[in-house]
Amino acid sequence: MTRSLFLLLLLTLLPGCSSTIRSSGYEPNRATGHLVIVGGGLKDENAPIFNRFESLCADGPIGIIPLASGDGIKAGESTAQRWRKYSATRPVIVIPLTQNDADKAEDPAIAAQIRSCGGLWFTGGDQSRITKVLRPDPARQTACYAACLSVLNDKNGVIGGTSAGAAMMSDPMITGGRSPSARTAKNSDPDNQDSRHVTTAPGMGFFTHGLTDQHFIQRGRLGRLIDAMRDTGIRRGYAVSENCGIIVDRSTGDIEALGDEFAVWLIDATAPGAFTPDAADLRISILASGDLAEGRRIHAAAPGTDVRTQGILEAAETVSDVWESATIRKALGRIASGGGRSAHVTLTDGRTSLTFIADDRSNVYVGVPGRTPCFANLRVIVKPAN
Repeated sequence: MTRSLFLLLLLTLLPGCSSTIRSSGYEPNRATGHLVIVGGGLKDENAPIFNRFESLCADGPIGIIPLASGDGIKAGESTAQRWRKYSATRPVIVIPLTQNDADKAEDPAIAAQIRSCGGLWFTGGDQSRITKVLRPDPARQTACYAACLSVLNDKNGVIGGTSAGAAMMSDPMITGGRSPSARTAKNSDPDNQDSRHVTTAPGMGFFTHGLTDQHFIQRGRLGRLIDAMRDTGIRRGYAVSENCGIIVDRSTGDIEALGDEFAVWLIDATAPGAFTPDAADLRISILASGDLAEGRRIHAAAPGTDVRTQGILEAAETVSDVWESATIRKALGRIASGGGRSAHVTLTDGRTSLTFIADDRSNVYVGVPGRTPCFANLRVIVKPAN
């Protein structure tokens, strides 16, 4: 059996793979290239992300696409200046598309300019501005959208983005909303997008293995990603924290994490019964720089000590918001510092109960200086508070 035929058969049989994602002109047996998905807040000195993106480019310039930004070309030029610090002799150009240029999405000259690039970088802002221009109708491809796909599929190049440029990677994509919590419920306003749990819309579909999210740990978005997975029927979530990224091999779906401080979150809801009307029973892995995910298999870059083999921890705490960043960091820290084969940490806020469990399918690697722990396959249970 040829390798391409084997990969196609594997993608068909495995649950939660690309067959669950809306078609975006992507053909599983010809997916090539890489994605660099950054969770926002990318700092100028984050050389590992800039350098990895440049190393994955095919022949041609780096093209900056500033569609998400309200400042248009000005934002594109500012971003291009940042990239020129890392691009060596490779040219960096700004693709002349803004949120007001829907008619230019069919311009053959701009499409040719995109196609000439070895890598494309999407700026932050509002992800809906990207799709409004490049993919206003999910049933067809604009010339510029087809050119973006060509950089991946025909040139084996790379597409990356930060913040909105990360959210737009999947199809559907998350467009707004917050994690459901006691705090947001008190101020619920159906006309205020920020107060709704989650909203979605057709995305760009460069990433075909699950839903993407960004600004993740900093903005307490675990709850909204779980809601989005439930609402869309997509059973895998891939979330990135600020100044962190994931490198995606599109031919395999394997990823590598870049960044620390709870950098990359993988949410797996493929097990039967993962979602019931009022509850969720999931598996979550949290990676740091160099950690790899090959399907469901997690490879810690620097394993250190697996605390799953130590002691027993059972803790419960009432908090103001179970999804709040500091609250979740504290809960994970307790598992990493004192967890064992039966480690349970439960948070409740009067509305929601959130439990992290390190069981016999989990691994929690700690003790490597300068690195946050690697959490592999924690069980996470979400249900109404009693």
